[in-house]
Amino acid sequence: MSTSSVTFQLGEAASASKLMGAFNVLRNQGQQLLTTLGTYRTDSLVSFEQRVEALNSRRERANRVKSSYVAVRFVATDLLDMDQTQTSATVRADTQAVTLQERQTATNAIVQQQTFSTSDGTAESISVDNSMYMVSTSDGLIPTGTFTLKLLQALNLTVLTFDLSAVPAKSTVVVSASPDGINYTAAVQTSMNGYRLTAWFSPMNMRYITLAVTPSAPDVLGGSSYTFGLTDFVGAETEFQLLSDLVTLPIAFRPVGTRLQLVAQHDPNLTFFLNFNNVGWLEYAAGATITIPGTIETKTPAVALHTGGALEIVLPVDAYPNSVQVFDETTSKNLTVVPNLSATDPNLAHLVHDYIALNGTTLTYIGPDLAAAAGHTFTVTFVEGPALVEVQLKVQLITPHRTVTPTFTGASLQEL
Repeated sequence: MSTSSVTFQLGEAASASKLMGAFNVLRNQGQQLLTTLGTYRTDSLVSFEQRVEALNSRRERANRVKSSYVAVRFVATDLLDMDQTQTSATVRADTQAVTLQERQTATNAIVQQQTFSTSDGTAESISVDNSMYMVSTSDGLIPTGTFTLKLLQALNLTVLTFDLSAVPAKSTVVVSASPDGINYTAAVQTSMNGYRLTAWFSPMNMRYITLAVTPSAPDVLGGSSYTFGLTDFVGAETEFQLLSDLVTLPIAFRPVGTRLQLVAQHDPNLTFFLNFNNVGWLEYAAGATITIPGTIETKTPAVALHTGGALEIVLPVDAYPNSVQVFDETTSKNLTVVPNLSATDPNLAHLVHDYIALNGTTLTYIGPDLAAAAGHTFTVTFVEGPALVEVQLKVQLITPHRTVTPTFTGASLQEL
């Protein structure tokens, strides 16, 4: 870029021609700058376009490569996808999981016999049903009154509830249970709320229950009489539903092959079942390979070329385009199958590799030297089947004991 050699000195006589010359030099410099910027802009746009074309080309090639992908995803959080009429499990959407249902149920705990004894003094029944007793002492000791209940049958109880008569504050209450009336186990925890006493046990079979009450004071201040009463009893157990089912609604997908893989958590307490097209449930293990019903893989060897490059085979209309594979038996190479590649594409003249164009049900060989490939034979493999397949998932959550609760967090079917 040239620079101006025109200079002006302070006090020099004015010259119009010299001033115009300076302006012309500045104008030329500006024009050169604009031209340079325009060239840089054009080069940048061309370079950017070339890189975009290269990325698009790589993306197109990547799309032609068969790869695994998830065909169906079963989630445990969307209640709209669950078949509520067949689902008995508890869905906890906040934790994105499904667990067995925990329930507390009252049992048929029928008292066959109820007796009362006292550690000191004389006991006298003061009710018709022998549920209330008065104990009188003469030695000043505080007696312990014990109710013993014998149930009609042994039951697996965890929660016992007693309705007692008025008990003075700070009285001591001990609840124990036994399956045989000999070996007793004390309650893990007791709680008194008014006249109602609740006792919690670890899960156990029990038929004999004892309730020992040691009052803190007599009925009347300075007296020697103590009242004991057990007016009602209820036994309950907290249990897990040992078998729960989670069933999804049918989900439709488009297969691209003959096989799927069940991707799910490996848990011995979870059992998976799949129902394709509503034909019945079949059990599958997590990670199992599944053949899609109605799909068939066909392999045709020794397929020759027509004069124009078309392979001497017509694909069925229900063939999956993504499943088509062509193997050149002469060169022992797998050829890339390109859907909807036209024989009139102007870029075909620049190809350096061999391709197979898939247009509808026709396969056409495209390469730099069609005449040299005239004697080649090919093996064509493809899968045909229904355009849409419906599938349901059923998960059975099973637990053999109370301390283990299986959890289902979701599953999917992945194309192979």
